[in-house]
Amino acid sequence: MRELKEIYIKDGGLISFKRDVDVILLTHKTFGSFIKAIYEIIGKAGYKTTTYMQGRLSSLGVSEFIEKHYGGFQGIPELYREIGWGEIKIVKDGDNMVFEWSNNPVALALKAKGVNSDEPMCYFTAGYVHGLVEGLLGGKKVKRVVEETCVVKGDDKCTFRVEFEEG
Repeated sequence: MRELKEIYIKDGGLISFKRDVDVILLTHKTFGSFIKAIYEIIGKAGYKTTTYMQGRLSSLGVSEFIEKHYGGFQGIPELYREIGWGEIKIVKDGDNMVFEWSNNPVALALKAKGVNSDEPMCYFTAGYVHGLVEGLLGGKKVKRVVEETCVVKGDDKCTFRVEFEEG
């Protein structure tokens, strides 16, 4: 793992460290509590939109970090494995891109809080992938990211299909 400059352990399962960018990491339990509370407070429709946009905004600046320290898309699996965010495989599917994500931390967080669903629930991760891909491609616009399989609904991994704007 690459060397971190500083590590701080705070109350409530919060761990943050500094490198080129400030980062805050939450334990699955803490993050699960956070996103479950959003769902309970604003309901399903609000949860979908809010967490998707949170994920997208959270990935701002991350693409530059990945490009600089991990060489772009090919370095994504290594980075996320190093920080404990599971295993990611990125495959091309026609004009689309698919992220196959085993041990997606959002799904694990929701499962840790007892959330089960008959539909995909990892909107934060979908939004995160959206922003990350747009940042790494530098101008190619993502139309949407759709979660096709989800651990929360009983699938063995989460898969996210990235669809691009035409033109």
